[in-house]
Amino acid sequence: MSLLSLRDSCRLYDRKARKQRQAPPSLEAFNTQHNASLPTSASAETAHKVYLKKLARAKKQHGVPLNTHVPSLYKALSAASDAEIKPKAFANTAAPIASRAPAPEAKPRALGKVPRVEKSVSLYEEAKSEFKAPAAAVEKEIERAVGLGDIALEAAEDMAPQNPVDAYKSNLDAWMKANPKSKLHKTTQVVHFVDDREESFSPEHTSAKMTRSTANILKQGGGEFSMRSGAKKQYMELLDDDVQEVISHMKKNIKGPYFVRVI
Repeated sequence: MSLLSLRDSCRLYDRKARKQRQAPPSLEAFNTQHNASLPTSASAETAHKVYLKKLARAKKQHGVPLNTHVPSLYKALSAASDAEIKPKAFANTAAPIASRAPAPEAKPRALGKVPRVEKSVSLYEEAKSEFKAPAAAVEKEIERAVGLGDIALEAAEDMAPQNPVDAYKSNLDAWMKANPKSKLHKTTQVVHFVDDREESFSPEHTSAKMTRSTANILKQGGGEFSMRSGAKKQYMELLDDDVQEVISHMKKNIKGPYFVRVI
């Protein structure tokens, strides 16, 4: 059996690590068990430890199996170019001893005499105690502050991030109106894969007809799907909550289209 590529090895490791409560295996143990090709250099071991800490923190917050995003193990290990831990080289000579004298400690420069300011301070306090803002001016400032607060609140609500599925549905509605002859008009039994890494919006290329074969691949957690455009496409990491919701809707005869997020 040939070794898995680094990308496929990282995907398999991440998929299994998300589903188990105990600590994932080491890189060498995983390579032996699954015929994988994860690097085992010193830098790779360091990147692996950082990944395990972030994975454990995410599991503690979101539970197991983990369906939320964690930093990519593949990107972390790709930076580890050497595949094996290199032996350290030892010199047979004594290391030179530094003989340079330490630099003398710099003393802070003495400050001049600070002028007395009691008189100017007292004049400021007297003027401050005598000044009182008119009531009308105070009320106007309060109304202005409240008005700015309302505007800021409305701006914050407008800038709130939109749910990826809701954004996909909005784009899909506009696209369907602009493409009345599309295959997507012929049936509602279609599952759309919502992937924020897609560079362009092409729903025929990111959706599959909901057949028995498609449902079986969804239940397995991912695989190769036949797109409505006729192309074959692989989605290996799907959000389990979305998959379970689609299966539940199908059992209850709730019509589509259905939407599943890609992680």
